[in-house]
Amino acid sequence: MCYELHPGEDLHDGVTFERFFAAVDDHPRANILFDPSHFMLQQLDYFAFVDIYHARIKAFHVKDVEFRPNGKQGVYGGYSGWIERAGRFRLLGDGQIDFKAIFSKMAHNTISTAGPCSNGSVPSMTSRTAARAANRCAICSASIVETSDETRAIGHGRRRGRVYRRGASDRGAAR
Repeated sequence: MCYELHPGEDLHDGVTFERFFAAVDDHPRANILFDPSHFMLQQLDYFAFVDIYHARIKAFHVKDVEFRPNGKQGVYGGYSGWIERAGRFRLLGDGQIDFKAIFSKMAHNTISTAGPCSNGSVPSMTSRTAARAANRCAICSASIVETSDETRAIGHGRRRGRVYRRGASDRGAAR
C-alpha cells in the first residue's frame, strides 16, 4: 500500500511518514507514492527525499508545478485566484520539477515501482509537452500515456493498460 504524502494531511513529509511507519511497526506494506509537486509546493528537497526513502517509494505521480512566492504570499497562498497563486500545477514540462534528474536518481537508487506511474490530475497533455518531460517511465520503461481531466494513470506491470476514472475521492476505481 502506498501513501501519498500530501500538504495539509497527516502524512505530508518524511518526518510524518517515519512517525506513521513506527506506529505500524515498520510494516513492509507501508510504502510511499512519491509526488515531487507536493514537495515543491512545501519547499522540501525532493531529490534528498528520494535518497533517504528510495526503499519505500513504490509509486510515482508525474505532475509538474511552479512555485513563485512574493512579498504577499508563499506556501499557504491558496486564497488567491488560480493564476495569482504562488504555487500552482502546470502541464508537464512547463513547471519547475526536474523529471530527468528525478528519473536518473531513481535509476541510481534502483527504485522499481510495483504500481502505476501517473500524471495525477494534471490537465490534458499535448504530445509535445509530454515528450519534453519524458516519453517513457524511466523506472519501468512503460509508455507515459496522455490523460484528460476525466481519466488518470498509466498502467504497467501487473496493471498494464488499466485506466482509472477520477471520482469524488479522486482515487477512482479501475475500469
